[in-house]
Amino acid sequence: MKRKDPAWAEKITGVPAAMIEELARVYANADKDNYRILTEWTGGLQKSENGVITLFAIQTLFALTKTWS
Repeated sequence: MKRKDPAWAEKITGVPAAMIEELARVYANADKDNYRILTEWTGGLQKSENGVITLFAIQTLFALTKTWS
């Protein structure tokens, strides 16, 4: 598997690498008790186009960071 870093993501998303890094820091340092709100709010994603894929991505992020609630 090839390494994926913020510079790689910037090329395919158009989001600056610095912003991706900052978001990662914010997510990593956030209060873990507040993730529950996001999981309840994201139920509406299933009703939008490709929303289930977005929901799967969010759930995968929770699983990888052990913040599943």
